[in-house]
Amino acid sequence: MGSDTDHIKNSSKFAAVQIIVPAGFTSNDRQNFIPHSSLQASFGFTKYDAAPTAVYPCLETYVGAQKDKVDTFLQEHAWCLIEEPMCQAKDPAVVAGGIIDFSFPLEDGVWDQDLAASDQFFYKSLFLSFMLILKDSNGYVQIASVQTQTEIRSDDVQYLCRQETVVANVHDILSVDVFLGLVGDETQFNQSLVQNFDITRKAADMPYISREISSKESNVLSIVVKGDDRLFSQDFAKDYSLVVEDMITIHFLDTDKKSLVQSMIDAGTAFTTERGDASRSESLMRMFPSQALLGICPIMATAGQFGCVTRKEITARKLEFERGGIVNFAHYEVNLSLPHLCIY
Repeated sequence: MGSDTDHIKNSSKFAAVQIIVPAGFTSNDRQNFIPHSSLQASFGFTKYDAAPTAVYPCLETYVGAQKDKVDTFLQEHAWCLIEEPMCQAKDPAVVAGGIIDFSFPLEDGVWDQDLAASDQFFYKSLFLSFMLILKDSNGYVQIASVQTQTEIRSDDVQYLCRQETVVANVHDILSVDVFLGLVGDETQFNQSLVQNFDITRKAADMPYISREISSKESNVLSIVVKGDDRLFSQDFAKDYSLVVEDMITIHFLDTDKKSLVQSMIDAGTAFTTERGDASRSESLMRMFPSQALLGICPIMATAGQFGCVTRKEITARKLEFERGGIVNFAHYEVNLSLPHLCIY
């Protein structure tokens, strides 16, 4: 009967009517089960007290800009709201012994956010009145007048979407740490590694990973992708997995090319994405270096192209083991493109 989110700061109120239809009755028009012009809602201690608040929800509340607002709210909270169409029956026709589910939005001020406790002596009620139009087994139209009264108590209002959610943004789902080098034991961790923690939340002009020495050990790049506890510690996320679909790194020797590629990344032209091909892999989305990027930093050795190289570290959830670097780096810097992620 209600929907609430963000600790009741941003909420919308709805009412749902469920009607059990006797055997043999049906209708071919789901909107004409309950004509919009007959559906009236009011709120008060008594029917007469509620009369001044009476509105026609499907003609006055669910129209124009308010309708767009309600539809947007429902779309944004589709993950937690019951999927019921507004101001029309759920099913296009009711068969023998069927049930009509009819939902509609209510005015924001129908009741206060702090509802009365269940031990209160008097309660305000939501009063509904409407016409129900059905056809009997002989095809004759039958019209019934229906009036309902529902006390508004805290125990009788169903709140949805009250759990904390994470915004659909990579920064709110994961963090990425980058380490350069190898260590023999924990005591050397802070002395022998170049570390850059949580690069997803740092500014675009953050320091690039670099070091003055070069060896196979010192040039090992480790990338740690961690799921955020705000999402993965919640009950509904117990079965979620964090999957790296594609990961691409770009290595630079030329500072001018580094600046040029950085501007492409900022403009969103360095990479392209497309839906995965289910017949070829499990990947739901794929990320690829754009042709413009490869024109500057190719993957394969290209005549006349020097100063940077693009590497596909993970492709369609698989680590790249076969392809090595096309140049030996003495002193290098790394610009990491965030991986494209899929969450289950």
